[in-house]
Amino acid sequence: FPHFSSLFSLHMKSLIASDPDTKLKNAERMCDGLAAVLLSLKKKPLIRYQGNSKKCQSLAQDITRKMGAERGLFDYSRTESTTVLLIIDRTGDPVTPLLAQWTYQAMVHEYFGIDNDTVDLKEYRKQAEEKKRLQAEGSSSEEKPEKKKQKGDQTKDHIVLSPSQDQFFLDNMFENWGQLGINVQEAMKEVQQKDQRHQVQTIEDMKQFMENFPEFNRLKGNVAKHVTLLGDLLDVVNGRNMLDVSELEQELAVKDDHESAKTKVYNLLRDRKVTPMNKVKLVILYSLRYENHPDKETSRMMNLLPNCGASDEEVGLIPIVLKTCGTSSHAHDLFGSQKSFTDKFIGKVAGLKGGEKIYIQH
Repeated sequence: FPHFSSLFSLHMKSLIASDPDTKLKNAERMCDGLAAVLLSLKKKPLIRYQGNSKKCQSLAQDITRKMGAERGLFDYSRTESTTVLLIIDRTGDPVTPLLAQWTYQAMVHEYFGIDNDTVDLKEYRKQAEEKKRLQAEGSSSEEKPEKKKQKGDQTKDHIVLSPSQDQFFLDNMFENWGQLGINVQEAMKEVQQKDQRHQVQTIEDMKQFMENFPEFNRLKGNVAKHVTLLGDLLDVVNGRNMLDVSELEQELAVKDDHESAKTKVYNLLRDRKVTPMNKVKLVILYSLRYENHPDKETSRMMNLLPNCGASDEEVGLIPIVLKTCGTSSHAHDLFGSQKSFTDKFIGKVAGLKGGEKIYIQH
């Protein structure tokens, strides 16, 4: 399932499995999916894999066997620039996927989900409205009339985000949160300036206006779409206290200060704005960072999570991640190898906390 030119997904929800049948099905799905991609791209690659990973080795061998068995299908002549299929074990870096996302596409997918270039906001907005209603009832005993959607309201619960059809999204999908707000503001100014130039005084002006109107209308609607989506993201960031959550995640990833980390984790576990899943992620990061610390409090934190709204399945992820990605499964220093990468990440989103200032300039 291609998302854009440089990314595709096999739509496999989880690769963590203990029973042999599920492991076999996952392996077959990965092999078939990669083979299908190679065939669609008409590539017969050299296969390289992470040497210390048995999973990568097994997948590389499976693909090699499939290419050999289907030699007629993979009969492509190799060009001067030989294609390389590089297979890397994701468990070698469990930290990065646990960190809060701060680029446009990643944030939208993290909070709302992007499926076939479509964002479904219906459930999120329904929950947001319900939350506002409950807050209103809690703050006042007076009955308030339900605000009805006005006739002709063009608010959409399904938004198309396609880099092949949306130039603004293509240009900003990897922009950080702070820069994204600035770019949306600039796009709004551009639309306003074009709108002001639409002065129809002569027949020629009218003709030119009608010729440009469809493109202008499309541009206006596209900017409105991103303004709306940015507003929803802002509600999530503020409503879930994501700035504080992300700050602690980064500290757990790059700093080794157990007492400080422990105190901050407990503080956010008590924070009602933080979602149960984000609390689970914080405990996972803490447990990975201080897996061998003599005074670790992973068990106590796990016992607190059900009272924080986390399900048994979510709490159960913690020992699974430790078993799959902990020190017992790797010879290298997990956080030592992560430090330089995370420092680069922090550098890319420098000024993140100032990102919200763009919303109070006017």
